[in-house]
Amino acid sequence: MAFQTAKVVTSSETLNRLYQAFFIDASQQNITFTLIDNASNGERYYFKRVDTNTANTVTIQGFNASDTIEGNTTIQLSTKNYLLLFSFQNTWHVAMAGNTTGVGGAVPLTGKA
Repeated sequence: MAFQTAKVVTSSETLNRLYQAFFIDASQQNITFTLIDNASNGERYYFKRVDTNTANTVTIQGFNASDTIEGNTTIQLSTKNYLLLFSFQNTWHVAMAGNTTGVGGAVPLTGKA
């Protein structure tokens, strides 16, 4: 399977395995990004929120209620934040997270159990 490099996301959608990086622009609307079911161990995907509109939200969620990200059913991605997720033993894990607005500090990722 050939992989594309990246995709710009401007509306809600489900992960497409052809892409490994997703640049999410929620400047016009709230976006819900749904991960895939039954991901293989080691699958990894990069998400970066590229807009600065704090009125809209970006939610990354599992395929169903049993799919979790670090024990949460959803994670909110704040403006200018990025997230690298990988799959291991039927669970999504955060491998790396941060923001591009400055150096250091806490990353404001919020989850919902």
